[in-house]
Amino acid sequence: MGVHFWDPKLGQETGRLSGYNCNVTCVAFHPEGAMLATGCEAPGNGKGLVRLWSVGGRVAHVDLGRHAGKVNRAQFIGSGRVLLTAGDDGAVRQWDTVERSAKGGVAFKVGPVLALTYDAANKRIVAGGNGLQVRESAGQMHNLAGGRTLVRSLTVLPHSKLILAGCHDGVLRVFSLVDFSMKKECVGHQGAILGVVAGKDEKVAWTSGSDGSIRGWSLGS
Repeated sequence: MGVHFWDPKLGQETGRLSGYNCNVTCVAFHPEGAMLATGCEAPGNGKGLVRLWSVGGRVAHVDLGRHAGKVNRAQFIGSGRVLLTAGDDGAVRQWDTVERSAKGGVAFKVGPVLALTYDAANKRIVAGGNGLQVRESAGQMHNLAGGRTLVRSLTVLPHSKLILAGCHDGVLRVFSLVDFSMKKECVGHQGAILGVVAGKDEKVAWTSGSDGSIRGWSLGS
């Protein structure tokens, strides 16, 4: 139980957050680096708590609120005033980190929300679990075809207008942000894809899997 800070160059622990009494399930850094958001699963009742921390002081700012289940993902968007969290309750919730208050939530029909990302250019929330859905800012929901397995990780490529979905069956699926069709399947992992990122030029994606491997994929046609 807890959050540890590490120096990536030295490979050494530099500090930790104190006063945590639940299982930490996700973390997200504020864009300015001075604040950290954590999600957790409370022992006993399984409910999720969203908490803000001061990175410099290693102390809690405030508990923003709760999910009805474990918190699986957290992501600051834009300047960092808004925090998105996703949980086992099937909801993506929005929090105002300045006013320290809840700003509503969206129920997705993918079961527990295991993966989350945000399409800033179009103000869309992308959520994955037992399926993959994209929610427009006006409320319209798109169900993406090809989700034959659990979606475990997500990222959006704004210039290429693509969604990368790392799936439980070890396949990286590439979807269009324009018409939401599936463009490509990248097969290679022998277990779930737990993380996916892309280079700045958006030509290559990197995935990490439960099989212990990290793989690179060309995103060209």
